[in-house]
Amino acid sequence: MRPRIRVFSRLVSFWNTLFHHSRLERELDDELRAAVDTLAERYISRGLDPAAARRAALADLGGIEQVKEDVRDGRSGAWLDTLLLDLRYACRGFAKAPGLTATIVITLALGIGANTAIFSVVHAMLLSPLPFRDPDRSSSSGPT
Repeated sequence: MRPRIRVFSRLVSFWNTLFHHSRLERELDDELRAAVDTLAERYISRGLDPAAARRAALADLGGIEQVKEDVRDGRSGAWLDTLLLDLRYACRGFAKAPGLTATIVITLALGIGANTAIFSVVHAMLLSPLPFRDPDRSSSSGPT
């Protein structure tokens, strides 16, 4: 496959992961159901009763939810989907504890402000060049 086609298919996959999540989940459910039914039919043709055949088919797949998680993790953009879920969870937690949220925000603001002020002083006093034309020249050139 040519690199351009691979990039395009990854972009399409990324787009679908972000904006067509419910359709992808329905398709995944349909595919897994069809796979379980096919395996169960194979076991039934070998002589197992339908309930045992379905259990054996599910065991062969390794668990429906595990397969779903593996497929979701393999999609392009899965990391962004996970990040969005984590951000939503964090926002719900912050909304439930507004006092703690205010304390965290104030602490972060004070810490960032203090670090900025200290760096500004260190930069002005130690890191920036002196405001003289030749700062390393010796100053003993006065009148004799």
